[in-house]
Amino acid sequence: KRLRREPFEHGLAEAPTFRRLNARPPAFSPLDDELRLDGTSLEERRTHPEHVGLGRAEPCVSGESLAVARRRSVEPLVEALRAVVADASLDPAFREQMLILPAESYLAERMDVADPAAIHTARRTLLCTLAEKLYAELLRAYQDNETDGPYSPDAVSAGKRALKNIALGYLANTETPEALALAEQQYAHATNMTDRMGALTALVNSYAPGREAALTDFYTRFRSEEH
Repeated sequence: KRLRREPFEHGLAEAPTFRRLNARPPAFSPLDDELRLDGTSLEERRTHPEHVGLGRAEPCVSGESLAVARRRSVEPLVEALRAVVADASLDPAFREQMLILPAESYLAERMDVADPAAIHTARRTLLCTLAEKLYAELLRAYQDNETDGPYSPDAVSAGKRALKNIALGYLANTETPEALALAEQQYAHATNMTDRMGALTALVNSYAPGREAALTDFYTRFRSEEH
């Protein structure tokens, strides 16, 4: 059974966040303001629980299940992030930071009465919408930021790994065969814990068929390091 997506609030496109986006300093994520603005809708969902979907989060597939998420109100955010993700002249670490969603615990702190179900639904709906609409740009960012050769902790390599792994996380949430294959391949061939955990997280959060095998493999590999 598919989880019903919840619509974003009307008027989001006119919100100050989008008007200020190009004027804000680098140390800010538009997704942070996006979900802050959604605080009102979270409060409304708390008082109207019939609008909150419960259950297993579904894949970010095209079709009727995402119809309400495709509102024009999120287009300014989508286009702003498209420009950032596609701009290879920007530092990879900066681009990664712009894609980070605020934590559910942070959003809960901004509500008068926290509603975990509404927060989870709103946050995942945004994540799925971005993953679908920015698929091509995220895939290109993933491919362009592969780090070949031995592991290096330098800032440039670390930034590339960060962008690559957050892009993989978004891509895997679409559950397309291509995206899941990328996650499985990265996990199998990872030469460092950053890439292995990035791939494992993407597989687990996407409900990929191979997630159980990956979790078992991870436990087997590292169980001797428990103590």
